[in-house]
Amino acid sequence: MRFVPQAYVRIDTALRQGNALLLCLDFDGTLTPIRNDPSAVGLPLQNLALLSTLNRDPRVHIAIISGRSLEDLRSRIQLEVYFAGNHGLEMAGPGLHYKDPQAEAAAGPLRRLTDSLTAQLCGVKGSLVENKGLSASVHLRNVAPELWPRVRQLVKTSVHPMANIFRLRPGNHIIEILPQRARDKGCAARSVLESLNAPEVLTICIGDDATDEDMFSALSEGITIRVGRTGDSCAQYRLTGCEEVTRFLYRVTGLVRNQARAMNSTV
Repeated sequence: MRFVPQAYVRIDTALRQGNALLLCLDFDGTLTPIRNDPSAVGLPLQNLALLSTLNRDPRVHIAIISGRSLEDLRSRIQLEVYFAGNHGLEMAGPGLHYKDPQAEAAAGPLRRLTDSLTAQLCGVKGSLVENKGLSASVHLRNVAPELWPRVRQLVKTSVHPMANIFRLRPGNHIIEILPQRARDKGCAARSVLESLNAPEVLTICIGDDATDEDMFSALSEGITIRVGRTGDSCAQYRLTGCEEVTRFLYRVTGLVRNQARAMNSTV
């Protein structure tokens, strides 16, 4: 992977040429540190301020693309931006509203599956089964590592009879339960880009998990950044953690402001 400073040159050049920017951002592990309790996570005030400033510029478009539900995301980021919840199974934003019909149809079986998994895992300390309406997550972060194989096998066994409806996808200390042939974050990012109907857009994708690789692949012509020190990735650049993401957003905000001032001075 190359160093991120090279990305700033591309962003500055795009702004000078009058191009728009589309920032596709994951939430947990990217905009905010991952917590043991997913419900306790909030967007750091500095990142909220930076996103708010960027969102006020008409050349900048922001999409939050996460495994969390759409309702959950909106409650934690109260900005008028694009949201893609459940890995893109549901979306909302200016002129964009979508809910995956296959996932909606599977909501009943998903509820029964998660209720069963919750009962089966009640004796595994730290386990958490989260039904997000259109998909579900089995969290392993608070489970003793020696018990992870047991939990994974139990989830696999439980989902197997419903393999025509659901599939499993591993993540960062998590097991995702998704509808078969479900949309992914790459599809969501593409949908936002197409909805902009802008002739020239530089896309910037930032995420920390395996599910974000779909986003990197879908928008590989833009700037793609993997967060975290380890893990294989098709992203072009790497940031070591959430603090570096904040510094990156700060630099991008500066470039946007500088170009706005330059444009105003020529009017």
